[in-house]
Amino acid sequence: MKENLNRRGAVIPRFLYKYRSLDEFTSRMLIDVEVFFASPAKLNDPFDSGAHYTLSAPTDSQRDALRRRMIEQGATDVSDKVMDYELSRHRDEHAQKANEILHGRLGVFCMSEKNDDILMWSHYANSHRGICVRLDTQQFLTVNRNKIYRVTYCSKYPTYALFDETNDPLDVILTKSPHWKYEREWRAVHSPSRPVRLPKSAISAIILGCRISESEELCVRAWIGASSPRPTVLRARKKPSEYGLDIVPA
Repeated sequence: MKENLNRRGAVIPRFLYKYRSLDEFTSRMLIDVEVFFASPAKLNDPFDSGAHYTLSAPTDSQRDALRRRMIEQGATDVSDKVMDYELSRHRDEHAQKANEILHGRLGVFCMSEKNDDILMWSHYANSHRGICVRLDTQQFLTVNRNKIYRVTYCSKYPTYALFDETNDPLDVILTKSPHWKYEREWRAVHSPSRPVRLPKSAISAIILGCRISESEELCVRAWIGASSPRPTVLRARKKPSEYGLDIVPA
């Protein structure tokens, strides 16, 4: 089968996983195959999509970028001297504005390479009472156009030079603290932040949590009952002699 490459040249896994509690958004995901691309500012990690904003000696391009912004705001004196003063005087303000623009421009949908991580089942799937959705990225990409990227884990924020138009926003939204490395996360990126419907076949399997109740399982099966093709239903089961989960037919 042909490998799919993202826009950075990396191979995208055939399947990625989304851990979910059973709520309104999960029902919409299973019934309508609708996923929500959230602003990075809305994610649960306050450090997510942070950057170290720098401002060195202003370049011509930086002055030009600020000059255009100030003209749009009605400024009349936009000489180089004024540009240099404004850049240094309002560095933190410019950083905040750049951060708001970055977070407002892009939405992300977070997934994992793993379907059996006990921590993620606990954190994102209501203490193993929820589900894990297996997404077929080949179907996902018909909507997302190869914009699925692996998250990089680093102890320092990525550097983002203010007013440098060569910055790549992906460097910011795809970098997280090493504390999250166990998640082995991938992110689909969409602009702007909003709900997006995927092809019906994008959901290829549903994994039931090891503590899901009978009534909750019936609810999940009802949500996918009208799906065509219908996703495979699997179950997470505690391993008998070690800390871990087996994924088995339901």
